[in-house]
Amino acid sequence: MIIASENESETDGNPTPKSCATYPWPSFPVRLTPCPGYCFPNCLQLFFTHFLFSSASLRFSEAQKHAILGWAKALKAPDVPSLYAVKKMGDRVEKLVGDPTVKIVSASGNIFYMNKVHTAIARDYANPLTRFAMSDYARDGGKGMSQVQNGKKMMVDVPSQVSSPAVRVNGQIFFSNELLCCIDGSLFIPTHFHYGADKKSSLSLDATGSTHVSSELHALGHQVVITEVPRVLSPLKEFSLSCAPSGWANGRMVYAVPLIIFMDDVSGNVSKQWNKHHVIYMSNANLPREMIEKEFCIRFVTSSPHATPMELMAAMNDSINNAAETGVDAWDCKHNEEILLCPLIR
Repeated sequence: MIIASENESETDGNPTPKSCATYPWPSFPVRLTPCPGYCFPNCLQLFFTHFLFSSASLRFSEAQKHAILGWAKALKAPDVPSLYAVKKMGDRVEKLVGDPTVKIVSASGNIFYMNKVHTAIARDYANPLTRFAMSDYARDGGKGMSQVQNGKKMMVDVPSQVSSPAVRVNGQIFFSNELLCCIDGSLFIPTHFHYGADKKSSLSLDATGSTHVSSELHALGHQVVITEVPRVLSPLKEFSLSCAPSGWANGRMVYAVPLIIFMDDVSGNVSKQWNKHHVIYMSNANLPREMIEKEFCIRFVTSSPHATPMELMAAMNDSINNAAETGVDAWDCKHNEEILLCPLIR
């Protein structure tokens, strides 16, 4: 069933059109203004200085920080903060957003530190650079496959309880594996939601026609009728009422976040001497391939020269399972609402 167009189902505001030069990033400017009654004077200067000194790809030593601030003062730059004020600002920011790193002790006694999975994916949905580029549902591309979301595994092979279980139609949220009443009075139980193929091709999953995908959202599920066909594919724009409203999400949209996990052994030395470390990285598979390849979208999870690969991966698996069991509360900057995320391993 056709649920809604992509703009209706994914974007309530003004999305960035694909013709825009900045697509998929938003074209509107982001303005930072001081909060009323903020305890730090010159808070914007402090924020941008702390932002620079905390860059992930640039490591500033204490001597370099002093030199940069001294250089700015020598050029008579206004409101140059002191290094003490910048550190105090960093402590306040860390207290507000929390520390994503936790200490892990393996069964053999090895100690290492790991960045929590739920913190990383929650930040992806709160960041316009990544959120506006995501695809919340799989896409039927026929025989062609250019993105992770085009694969048959993401469309039908993933269990319904771990695929994105919710859609919004005309302001009402519908969940998979729940009995729904259509406008014509028929009953339907959706199991998977995905973007359908172009109307020129068949709506079946083994379509051989055009690989163009439309912006219409579909559901794969069961009709509540006596039939020999186990599953059918039909439009969902007729949905009108959920016969068993889901209360576990508290009225929030729920999205599945497939994760791509990668482990490798690297050297901890800059020189040619080999000092092996095992390291785990993570990527959000809802992002397009063009962004997954960027360093910005590859999340560092953990590394250790002592713990074995199985110990590191066991801690990674526990972090994902804990996040999946309770769900991840996150802020969706695309729809300006609170959502619930369920991570799963791709």
